[in-house]
Amino acid sequence: MTNRLRKGGSLSGRERNCAFLNLDGQRFATVSGVSGFDFADDARSLALVDWDGDGRMDLWSSNRTAPRVRFLQNVLPETGSWIQFALESDQMIDPVGARIELTLGNGNKLLRSLRIGEGFLGQSSRVLHFGLADEEIRQIRVRWPDGEWQEMALVAPGQRYLLTRGKAQPVALSGQRVEMPEQGGALEGAPENRSRWIRMPFAIPMPPLVAARADGQKVVLPPVNGSPFLINLWDPECEDCAVELQDWKAGRSQLPKNLQLAALLANPEVTLEGGKKFVEALGLPFPWGKLEEDSAFLLAKFLQEIFQTQDSFPAPASFLVNGKGELVSFAIGKLTVDDIVSEVAAIPQNAETTLGRLQRIYGQKGLWLEPVERQNLLFVPQILVENGQVSLAASYVRRAWSHLSRHRKIDQLLVFIGHKYFKSGNVGQAVNFYLNGLNQGHGDPVIMNNAAWELATNRDGKIRNGDLALKWALKAVEVTKGRQAGFYDTLAAAYAEQGRFPQALETVKKGLEVAEKSQNLQSKDDLLRAQRLYLQNLPNRGQ
Repeated sequence: MTNRLRKGGSLSGRERNCAFLNLDGQRFATVSGVSGFDFADDARSLALVDWDGDGRMDLWSSNRTAPRVRFLQNVLPETGSWIQFALESDQMIDPVGARIELTLGNGNKLLRSLRIGEGFLGQSSRVLHFGLADEEIRQIRVRWPDGEWQEMALVAPGQRYLLTRGKAQPVALSGQRVEMPEQGGALEGAPENRSRWIRMPFAIPMPPLVAARADGQKVVLPPVNGSPFLINLWDPECEDCAVELQDWKAGRSQLPKNLQLAALLANPEVTLEGGKKFVEALGLPFPWGKLEEDSAFLLAKFLQEIFQTQDSFPAPASFLVNGKGELVSFAIGKLTVDDIVSEVAAIPQNAETTLGRLQRIYGQKGLWLEPVERQNLLFVPQILVENGQVSLAASYVRRAWSHLSRHRKIDQLLVFIGHKYFKSGNVGQAVNFYLNGLNQGHGDPVIMNNAAWELATNRDGKIRNGDLALKWALKAVEVTKGRQAGFYDTLAAAYAEQGRFPQALETVKKGLEVAEKSQNLQSKDDLLRAQRLYLQNLPNRGQ
């Protein structure tokens, strides 16, 4: 369901909003169009409130998509008589569950209860409204939440009153009618000087993007060299792209001197040669290349996860990265030189806290439902590994460690990268990631044993580490309760790497006993071979 929504799907099946008129309690007639209620919003709930104080109930609707909130003013010319009540108890300000019962002149009874919640993220006014038509009120009674009934004195309609528990006389509430603006007057056009940038609310490393240069050579962007970097995505078939790049070309001298820029072809259907013709036709002076499809997918996934956007976005699009390789802001659509200059100038020169960043961006303090910096970024290195870009995944893990290390599955990612390195023959990096995964709580004894074996026996002295080998070999034996003969082989090798050959031989003896019981012939042969080495005070090098 979530994936469907992120791709632009609708919970309502794109059905327009509906309104139905109650016909004397017998049937309903649709008045969706004539009432002006049939918006195409993906509406979730309604909240009723006399917003302007004129005795006619207005509506607020909350929607899953934009506009997230919509106000509908009730402007019916004739609605009949009405009365409104607020409730108050000495036990609670809002006595939820209390019910008001009005008996009318014709004998009919009207009931309203004070409730909490009117649908998804919706709450109607706590002032209860009664439409009276032309009927008089004969009796007003309140049943309080504990079941006690109380009769109230009669009052004239056309007013809002406060009903207080233990007091029979309703109190008129002074309320001034609010003059609403004319239809459409409540919304003002966005100012022309508004920022076109969408600023990141927290520091987050930009995913590595691979692009092919005009000569076919691959380059990874952005570089992390202390200077701000602007990545622009363009398409030869996009008119705005050409206008934007020509504007940048004309105002090139005004761009910040320390700003680096790369213009990347984002249309997978256009070849490098086609991109070259576009660049030459415009006479663009900027470094350019073609974004690889895997990187385009990763970038779209990145924005989707962070901002709940769709899984694709149109060109032109721009991404501003600071000197640490962190995404500062991005823009979907055309940018001017002035837009770039002002946004680069807004990049803080010193490190700032997440709270400081939020206050700088949004200009006010507030409460957040959860720490925004705890965004799960595991999907970035996972996608890179799945695409065979293991070194890029490893590099991103290092850059984004402050984010990734918080995730409960970080150990699995580290071990996964370790597996990929091991299969490629890069044992040193494999062991490094295995150890990091184990230090993050990975509990697989096989990983403990494999890492310990390389630390104890690898022929590369830069990889071997007797202390770490012993630590994880002991842990593997402990976790498996000494039932794996092969793990004793590793533990013995760790002792031998430390020059502790008597302990190594004693460990081999225990391993042979386990191998005999389990009839593990392979482990038995390995242990006997290792035993001959340790009797000569020789370490095990896996030979």
